[in-house]
Amino acid sequence: MEMTSSEPEIVHHPATGEATGAPVLIVPGAFSDADSFEAVAQWISGRGRSTHTVRLPHRSSRIPQVDRGGLAAVDAALDRACDKIGEPLVAFGHSLGGLAVLRLLSRRRLEGGILMMPVPPGGLGPDAIRLLRRRPLDAAKMLGLSFSAWPVRHLPGRPPRGMMSEGTPSEAIEASAERRKSESWRLLAQVMVGSRETPPPVDTPLLLAGGSQDSIVSPESVARLAGELHAPYLEFDVGHAFAEEPGFEIVLESVFGRLEDHGR
Repeated sequence: MEMTSSEPEIVHHPATGEATGAPVLIVPGAFSDADSFEAVAQWISGRGRSTHTVRLPHRSSRIPQVDRGGLAAVDAALDRACDKIGEPLVAFGHSLGGLAVLRLLSRRRLEGGILMMPVPPGGLGPDAIRLLRRRPLDAAKMLGLSFSAWPVRHLPGRPPRGMMSEGTPSEAIEASAERRKSESWRLLAQVMVGSRETPPPVDTPLLLAGGSQDSIVSPESVARLAGELHAPYLEFDVGHAFAEEPGFEIVLESVFGRLEDHGR
């Protein structure tokens, strides 16, 4: 494993064995980082694809997490990452990372795009209101995480329902909590409010996936976005943070199998 020293930081896993497809650019979501996708990156590289996981420069490590440039800083970081890597890529984005990949693909054409539980361009307001009405305690936990990830890392308690899949072992839940990062309030406000713009035109072939147990980004919103983008939609019986759970390989097998069927 190799990490670049320039901005943005990129964790690189070379492909093992014979190359089977274009390298993959992994873009983590809010409250997470490259370490949350370490197992995913190793799985993909073991399948014959080099991986590059970006550490986005949009978060603050302490209160107040007011300004790290918001979505504009994320856009600039991904553009610099693509320029630095300098080869055709498949972009794999999760949650906020899915929205960032969609924005990236409106600026440049890549080999393919995989949007896992992506935040829709219109924002998470409707999903947040739904969560508040149905599960106010879980909504309060998400609000607390938005202020600071410190309590999540250091105090006992289960994550909001829908963050992890039902039946996830306690050790996986604890490890996931330890990896949570504090997030920029400006960025979270942009993600919540969204924009009134329709999804940008994208020339890159896309695949979108949702989780039937996900209460952070509802599968309904992901399916709706897939329809607006005229892209295939897959749904899996997992929670939002599927990449940090045992069995994530089942999701990746299906997603990358679909990609490889189309020669990407």
